[in-house]
This record gives sequence, C-alpha cells and structure tokens, in this order.
Amino acid sequence: MKAILLDAPGPPSSLRVGELEDPVPSPNEVLVRVQATSLNPVDFKVAAIGSDLWTYPHVLGVDAAGIIEQAGAKVSNWLPGDRVFYHTTWRRPGTYAELNTVPSHTIARIPESVNYVDAAAIPCAGLTAYSSLYRRLHANSGDLVLVHSGSGGVGGFAIQLAKRAGATVVTTCSAANTDYVRKLGADQVIITGAKTYSSELERSRVRGFLMRLSIISARGMASIICACSHRREAWPLSPAYPIYLG
Repeated sequence: MKAILLDAPGPPSSLRVGELEDPVPSPNEVLVRVQATSLNPVDFKVAAIGSDLWTYPHVLGVDAAGIIEQAGAKVSNWLPGDRVFYHTTWRRPGTYAELNTVPSHTIARIPESVNYVDAAAIPCAGLTAYSSLYRRLHANSGDLVLVHSGSGGVGGFAIQLAKRAGATVVTTCSAANTDYVRKLGADQVIITGAKTYSSELERSRVRGFLMRLSIISARGMASIICACSHRREAWPLSPAYPIYLG
C-alpha cells in the first residue's frame, strides 16, 4: 500500500510518500480502506518528538473515514463494504495510508447523508469537545460555559455541544471569526486582542462560570483544561486520563 512515511522524528517537511506491506487485521480488528483522513495538531507534535512505541518508517494520523475491506475472525457486527469513521491512537500505525487496521469497537457507521471528507474531519476535535463537556463536566441546561478559541476545531464543536446541552455559551475569538462563532451558537463573543478583552472577560467571570474549556500546549503536547465550580482538571488529549489540580 502507499503511505505517507516518517523515517525519524522531525518536522512535516521530512515526510515522504512510500510503500509498505498491507496490514493484516487481528481477530478483533477490521481492515479499512481509507477514503479520507484529517490533519490534526497532535500529528505534527508527536512527529517532532517520536515515540519508543513506534517502528520506522512510521505512519502518522489519528482520524479516518473509509470502507471496511476485511473483518477479523471474531468481528461479527461489521461487514466488508460498511462505511465507517473513527479516531485511533497515535501510538499505533496511523491513517495516512491506503489501508489501516483498527479495533472494531472503536468505529462508527457513517450516515448516508455524510461524505467521507466531512466524516474524517469529526473524530479528534469532536470527541475532545464531547468528552470534555459531557463525560467530564456534564454540561446541562442552565450552565454558563466559557469556550476559549471558539473558532478552532475543538472550540467549534464545543460551542455546538454546549448549546445542545442547553447551556449559555461565552467564547473568545479574533474579530474576523465573530460571525462564524455566532452562527455556531455562541451567546456572547469576546474579541481576543481587543482593548476591552480583559475587562469583558472579567465581567463575564463575575457572572459565575460553571465551566471553562480551553486548549493549552505544554512541551509540544496539547492538553485540555476544564474548569467547573468545584474542581479543575487537566489531561492530555490522548489518553484522556484526568489529573486533578485541586
């Protein structure tokens, strides 16, 4: 199969197109013929530092949409020809390839109305926002949520998911993206870099945020900060294990 290969830790410019043996699914995996993949910050960040878990050349990529080509011997709920999308871990060979193996319990069916490109753009950013708001902070009707960088990948999903939960959403973004985040559902927009940024943020804080969602980067790896009225959490985007900060 053709794949985009990383021969050693390095920048995106070090990637090359090459050939690898076709992967073979284990009994609990499916083999997916990738129709679309997406680029995420985690890809170039882990590429820069590498991992002891990799063998080189390594294939990057954590999101994919495609067609099941083969199901493992113990997979009974998926068939060849099924259209699926999924988020995988950067620890294993990734989705920048024609074929990719993935555990069958991690995939989801693509609705008929959704194309492969749109489906592949969802998993990493969408699951990050979903896990933060629904699994960690349990956003609900009446909550007041602050989403930093609402025009970004995670932020855009977070605004929509918070609104779906019934929360009031305040977000930050640049002036150029104000209309965009309002269309996503933001109730209040604070312009990053504006002279009134700090004062507006402080006035909003006084309203009593129950939840705050933001993305930070520490030593090249992205992490997500979630805050609520009784505790604050931080955890790496992958794996999503919380570290309680008090």
